[in-house]
Amino acid sequence: MLKKILLFLFGTFFTTTIYAQSADFTTRKNFLIIGPGLNQHVGFWSDVFKTGYSGSLMYERTLTKNLSASVSAEYFNFHEKVVRLSDEKLEGFPVKAGLKYYFHNNLYLSGEAGVVWYGYNQTSYQSFIYAPGIGMDLPITNRSAVNFGLRYDRWTFLGGSTKQIALKIAFKFGL
Repeated sequence: MLKKILLFLFGTFFTTTIYAQSADFTTRKNFLIIGPGLNQHVGFWSDVFKTGYSGSLMYERTLTKNLSASVSAEYFNFHEKVVRLSDEKLEGFPVKAGLKYYFHNNLYLSGEAGVVWYGYNQTSYQSFIYAPGIGMDLPITNRSAVNFGLRYDRWTFLGGSTKQIALKIAFKFGL
């Protein structure tokens, strides 16, 4: 198993190093990123909710060679593990702004903050949300890339806080 992981990491590093030389992709200023994700609560709420799914849309603007600004909107949905008379779910719409720092070719660290509107038990709430993350853009043409991201989201939920890990796979294309 370790050999497979090391082979994957080596192949990913080698591929990003080769594709980083693609001047057309790296010189673009505006990008649109769209794709699905899987979300998993951690802590107390992981006993209540199943693995959720999400979809997101992000606009990214290059500021410097290594720094980009982003604005994103997302939809997420979680169903309860124990089904009662009605299948209760947690649905939300986070809207965030943030920064991405590309520290090695197409590998980046990100930080976003914003507001999330969500509903649970037929009641609506809103809260501050923040989300640090790490990811990689894997160029597939001189105008597009596949974006892989791992993010940690945290926001206030029913008087406490909820934390989730989100795995995102998205299509990124230059505008």
